[in-house]
Amino acid sequence: NLVIEPGTVLPPTAITPEACRDLLKYIAPVLADATEVRGDFSIELDRWRLPLADPTQGEGSGRLVISSLDVGPGPLVGELAKVLRVPPEFLVVEDTPITFRMVDGRIHHSETTFRIGGLTVHTHGSVGVDGSLALVADVPMPEHLLGDGPVATALVGQTLSIPVVGTLSQPKIDGTALGQSGMD
Repeated sequence: NLVIEPGTVLPPTAITPEACRDLLKYIAPVLADATEVRGDFSIELDRWRLPLADPTQGEGSGRLVISSLDVGPGPLVGELAKVLRVPPEFLVVEDTPITFRMVDGRIHHSETTFRIGGLTVHTHGSVGVDGSLALVADVPMPEHLLGDGPVATALVGQTLSIPVVGTLSQPKIDGTALGQSGMD
C-alpha cells in the first residue's frame, strides 16, 4: 500500500482544462469537459491508503478549495440548463471548500455550489473512477419556472432536487426519480 500523509498536496494553482479533465471532474463534476476555464484551486488531503495493485480501490478524504472560477459549460451544466430552462452561461463556484472522500472506487463530494443562468445550484453525490454519476442537484424553486397560481405560490421557496445519472461525458437527468419527487 502507498500511504499519503495529511497535508496540502497542491498549493494554490491555476485551473486548466487539463486539471479539470484529469482530476477536478471527480471532485466537482460540474468541471467535467469544461471550456474557457479561469481561476485557481488547492487540494488538502487527509490520510490516504492506496493499494498498489489497484489504486482505484484506495480510501481517503480531503478538501478541494476553489478560490475563484469562471468556466464555460460542460455536459453536466448543459443538461441542468435544459431542465431549468436557462441558458448554459458561465458558472461561478463560490469560495467554499468541497469535502470529498474516496471509497469503493467512488469519489463522494459534499455540497458544491455554483450559479447557472442566475440560479443557485447545489450538487452532492459521487463519481465513479469509471466516470459514472450518482448525483443530486438541488435548486431553490425559481419563480420564472412556476408561473402564476396557487400551486406556484405553494412551491416558491421549495427546493427542486434533480437526480443525475449517466457519465461525466454523457450525464442524464433521471426522469423517473424526478417524477417520483413530485416536481416533474
